[in-house]
Amino acid sequence: MADLEAYRDKFGESGQRVLQNALNESRLRGQNYVGVEHIISALAKSEPGLFDSTMRALSLDPEMVTQAVNSRLESARQHVGKGFRIAPETSDIFKRAMERARSRGCKSIAATDIFAVLSKPDSLFVEMLRNLGVAPKAVIEQVCTNVDARESCDEVAIR
Repeated sequence: MADLEAYRDKFGESGQRVLQNALNESRLRGQNYVGVEHIISALAKSEPGLFDSTMRALSLDPEMVTQAVNSRLESARQHVGKGFRIAPETSDIFKRAMERARSRGCKSIAATDIFAVLSKPDSLFVEMLRNLGVAPKAVIEQVCTNVDARESCDEVAIR
């Protein structure tokens, strides 16, 4: 597992909120590591408008999705060493989110970058939603639509 400090300065404001909520979730559960499930849970808490509207557009109850994530977190492993660690899968998400941010001309990871990367076909998030009855293609398309809309609104607000 990677050290958390390597990631601290790579997140923008919304990305920092996701990371902080993931750390808080892990801390509350005594797990001392940040896994993909922590990131999904944190995204739902940090960006409820984006997360909930996406789930509803997929005909899912956002609370039901949150409960599915919590169920996975209850059975998750824990890091017994000192400090917090980043699980390899989470590290990969952060790397891909940074690549996405840079491709958009940004220097730091936003929550939308994380959400977009979580919606890739091979992701745990897409698999979880598939298990709840949603086709992977629908998840990918809906997340992309909502992320694009949010980023367009953010660009207009900045101008």
